[in-house]
Amino acid sequence: MNPSADIGMKWALGSMILNAFLAVIKILAGWFGHSFALIADGLESTVDIFSSAIIYNGLRVAKEPADINHPYGHGRAETIAAAAGALILMAAAVFICINAAQTLFADRPSPNPKTLIVLLLVIIIKETAFQVLNRVSKKIRSQAIKVEAWHHRSDMYTSLAAGIGIAIAIGTGWSQADSVAAILASLWMGWNGFHLLRPSVDELMESSNDPALIAKIRELCTRCEDVRGVDKVLVRKMGFQLMVDLHLEVDPEESVRVGHEIAHKVKDILRYEIPAIADVLIHVEPYPHHVYDYKSEAAPHREKS
Repeated sequence: MNPSADIGMKWALGSMILNAFLAVIKILAGWFGHSFALIADGLESTVDIFSSAIIYNGLRVAKEPADINHPYGHGRAETIAAAAGALILMAAAVFICINAAQTLFADRPSPNPKTLIVLLLVIIIKETAFQVLNRVSKKIRSQAIKVEAWHHRSDMYTSLAAGIGIAIAIGTGWSQADSVAAILASLWMGWNGFHLLRPSVDELMESSNDPALIAKIRELCTRCEDVRGVDKVLVRKMGFQLMVDLHLEVDPEESVRVGHEIAHKVKDILRYEIPAIADVLIHVEPYPHHVYDYKSEAAPHREKS
């Protein structure tokens, strides 16, 4: 069981239901209130339903235990779901921008003032959903839930832009202000989607982790009095969990058995102090550590051959 994945799935499901409810409300209000910006906002919420479903299923797969084909578990499913959610947000931005641009010069009635009431309620609901999910994402260290949270924040801004456009259209009689607002909101959505995609790509590429986390791991290693030094610390994220590779320096006169025991002590300390660490691979080296230059040794052999 992975409690973080269970928590994430619960919130992703709730987010999916909320998006479905708001999508229906906004599309109907936009249709009868003559607001393309509100319809576009509703279409974004419709896309968000599929994004929430992808994130939900990504979390469901991520919680599966390790097996023969996936010895490190299925944590990458959470990362893939986060990347998919960010790409969907970018695609929705392009769709809304194109369709809004097509209505810029079309004659149509000004939006109904009552649509502003709908948008006000949507803005409050969406910002509340963002705040809650953003806190959850930090608590369970989930990039997928963070993407889901920012879907709500994007929706809030598109609703805000729609409200401004509708207010201008009603106040000035320039009905196209509604479409301009939708275009501006879509540009912000696209940039936000790109910004959310980068951490997922970095994780898939196993980029370096938080320097503060690496410094903490180094400090925890030195709590074991038999550790003379820490040569390398490599950390990679696998879904909700962390995988650590490190090189420990110990007394060169100690036996292999003692070195093995020291490594296990360090591993126990790290996993106890940082519960997110799933496994630690430790390479024991003599202190002081000198890098062996195998090339200089191999060169004479190459000459003989």
